[in-house]
Formats: sequence, C-alpha cells, structure tokens
Amino acid sequence: MTSRRTPLVLVAGLDRDLTAQAATPLLDQPGTVVVHHDVRGLGEGVVVRTTREQQAAGVVTSTAAIELAHGCLSCTLRLDLLPLLRTLARRDDVSRIVLQLDPVLEPEHLCWAFEEVGLDDDAEEPETAGDWVEVAGVLAVLDAASWLDAATGE
Repeated sequence: MTSRRTPLVLVAGLDRDLTAQAATPLLDQPGTVVVHHDVRGLGEGVVVRTTREQQAAGVVTSTAAIELAHGCLSCTLRLDLLPLLRTLARRDDVSRIVLQLDPVLEPEHLCWAFEEVGLDDDAEEPETAGDWVEVAGVLAVLDAASWLDAATGE
C-alpha cells in the first residue's frame, strides 16, 4: 500500500555550506521543493525562509523574512514551517519536500513536531504536518576533515 503523504527528506549538519551542497542535488527531479530557515538573523528577530523549487523551466527561488514569534525560534518554526509543509504537500505539483536544516536545528525534535503538534487550535481533532508529509529519510552531513574535533570539542 502506498502512502498518500508527501515524502519529506531532512538534511542536517554542523556546516551550513556543506548542508546546502548536500540538499542541492535533491532538486534533481521536477516537483521537489527545498525549504531552508536561516536563523543567523535571530539576534535581530528575523528568520529568513528560502524555498527552491524544481520546475520544468529550472530552479525557482523565493525568499521571505519571517518575524520571530514571541522572541522564540521554536514558536516561529511551529507557526511557519508546519503549516508550510501542509500547504506544499497539498499541491499537486509537489512530489517531494526537502528540509535543509540550519546547523542550530536538530532533526529529532522536528520529526516529533511533525506528528504531534496540532495545526488548527480550534479544530476538535487538529491536523498535524504528519498527516500530510512522511519522513522518508534524514541525511546527516559531515566534514570529513573536521567532524571529530566538532563532535568532541566545545
């Protein structure tokens, strides 16, 4: 039996550039959308969301500044990312979603949130992002030259 949920691949790592390099080849097929929340502007209260979509004419990129909700990164991602995943999964032209994680984000908590955090507070049984997307894999990106120091250092 096949799932009606859209496959979701998470790409995580400690090096922002390597993580982006690993996510880019996943745009190899039409219908793929890569979503990235850059949190480097967190101190200024802004998270920058970039989406890249593989379309017939090539990759289309869009960027939006997301205001930090309540001064909280978790709230901001809950209010922006989870509904975005549902919106993308509902589109007929989206066959796969890739979530390129910022180095400060860990995939385990996000995987939990996809299944457990309700999207519609006023609904009797609120939907979750997990009703629409299914984690197909988590790709961890490491720099072979520095991973041991990064894992065991401060």
